[in-house]
Amino acid sequence: MPITHTHGGDLPAVVSYWSPDAVELAALNAGGAVRLWEVGVTMPPAMLDVDGA
Repeated sequence: MPITHTHGGDLPAVVSYWSPDAVELAALNAGGAVRLWEVGVTMPPAMLDVDGA
């Protein structure tokens, strides 16, 4: 997934964008959930939000 280098306030950050396809959107509308997977044994700082809604 492509990333964009940016800043969150004074902190450097990278942002990637995902738009659900029709099947994924139907699953979300039916009560499905978005999962965030991180490789490893701890959860690094992360943030999910909606852009342009």
